[in-house]
Amino acid sequence: MPKPLLLKRRSGLYVRFFVPTDLQAQVGSRYLTRSLQGARADGARLMASALGYALGNVFERLRRERRPPALSSGMLWSPLSL
Repeated sequence: MPKPLLLKRRSGLYVRFFVPTDLQAQVGSRYLTRSLQGARADGARLMASALGYALGNVFERLRRERRPPALSSGMLWSPLSL
């Protein structure tokens, strides 16, 4: 799960997440920053944690989709079995 960094700005609280280096080209940036939409204190930390969990799942899905599909054992054959 990506670790959230809370940022206090004039317009409110924001959270920033580092994008893993292997996914930066796919995502298009090094960081993702989102507003916490007026949440304060504990609510902001809880919201940031929930966003981090969801983002971690998205990162895993992006990694899985990027891998070539694995061959099932039924598709493998040996030249000796011919």
